[in-house]
Amino acid sequence: MGRRASLAVLVVLLAAAGWAVALWLPDDAPEDVPEGVPEARRTPPAATAAPSPAPADARVVRREFAALETVARRPDGLVAYARSSFGGGWADSDGNGCNQRDDVLLRDAVEARTRPQGGCGHDVLAGTWVDPYTGSRLTPT
Repeated sequence: MGRRASLAVLVVLLAAAGWAVALWLPDDAPEDVPEGVPEARRTPPAATAAPSPAPADARVVRREFAALETVARRPDGLVAYARSSFGGGWADSDGNGCNQRDDVLLRDAVEARTRPQGGCGHDVLAGTWVDPYTGSRLTPT
């Protein structure tokens, strides 16, 4: 994808994000936002947690699980997966020699293990990230 096409996609995504934020904010949002903080950065209202369901009876779960219908691993007529059907790989959108995936993983990592690969000086191999929704630390293995 060329730079113009990438820029056009970015503009469309930013416009869609702005529209979504505008829909999300309540009309009666608090007006006591500190000076200099854009209106779109207001903190959403706290979510209330739903009560936890009662634990399921293991016998009932096994019986219901056994009754589930199954299908073949790849049903007849279903085309095999081909990576080439989904376009090229990750782009190097900032021209630093590393693909966008590695740039974002490194940017958001609390800790990251990297190594040089090709023209990229920070191919991300492993790390720890914080889930922005739960605050949980994620360390994939």
